[in-house]
Amino acid sequence: MTQTDINGFLKRGSMFILSEDQFNKLLVAGGFSATSEPVTLLDIGAGDGEISLRVANTVAELSGNASLRVFATEASWTMRDRLKKLNFNVITEIGGLQNMELILCLNVLDRCFDPFKLLEDIHNTLAPAGRAVIALVLPYMHYVETNSSHLPIRSLLESSNNGRPASFEEEATKFMDLLENCGFKVESWTKAPYLCEGDLHQSFYWLIDLIVVISKKAS
Repeated sequence: MTQTDINGFLKRGSMFILSEDQFNKLLVAGGFSATSEPVTLLDIGAGDGEISLRVANTVAELSGNASLRVFATEASWTMRDRLKKLNFNVITEIGGLQNMELILCLNVLDRCFDPFKLLEDIHNTLAPAGRAVIALVLPYMHYVETNSSHLPIRSLLESSNNGRPASFEEEATKFMDLLENCGFKVESWTKAPYLCEGDLHQSFYWLIDLIVVISKKAS
């Protein structure tokens, strides 16, 4: 049982990144516009679903209260049970989905085994006019909970500062360049605190997130 499984069992592990109003402003700045009904939303690594609900409320407001279909993936079985209670469509793979209008990938890229494969999957699943919201904790530090080495198959951001810690601005620029090289266009971004319920050692953890709204580059 992983730490995330334990948090799910204890009804803990909630995260806070942005409020509904802040998500609204970021999505509008990023050019998000629902073009069909039902509006399709996919949250990759949705955790307990609290942020998914917040974004779903924002999307409903932006789309004139159009109906929504919310899909979610989550590695933890206890968190998946919590997502099902929210009536989300909990799936194991995103490969079968197409033309998703909004995809969330919040603080997952630095926790997965193959971040570049995940970015490729997001690109393939996103609708031509859709938007994806990517959050990444900076300074970048990768940790994979589900394998013995806790290391990814390939690091998302390579260190190239001769041992000098990179600034937020340097890492943010490097990450946004990487997204562009993966076939995305950066539409808007922000810097925000990331709060997470803690454990026996600390009640809450607080980190700094880079949150980016991206679209597919025109082919």
